[in-house]
Amino acid sequence: VRASLPRVHEGRMVLVDVRGSKEFSGEVTAPPEYPTEHAQRGGHIPGAKNIPWAQAVRDDGTFKSREELEAIYGGKGVTSSTPVITYCRIGERSSHTWFVL
Repeated sequence: VRASLPRVHEGRMVLVDVRGSKEFSGEVTAPPEYPTEHAQRGGHIPGAKNIPWAQAVRDDGTFKSREELEAIYGGKGVTSSTPVITYCRIGERSSHTWFVL
């Protein structure tokens, strides 16, 4: 990720933090369902966009439509023509978003 940051800051790559908004802001260092599994430090990587992984699914757990997903991600600058790095705390949630993209 560190080697890619210049491309992120130049707008040639998008860094997507898929954690919840409170993890992204640094208000909490672990998701509520894992209260004892804290990150080593709070907040996010500078330049990252926050698009929580759960925004990609409906209440019943199925994926939203392609059009809905394009609106969600496109609204944050994530398009099919821009390289993307997704990240979270341990890789579980970011792999979900990687699959969606």
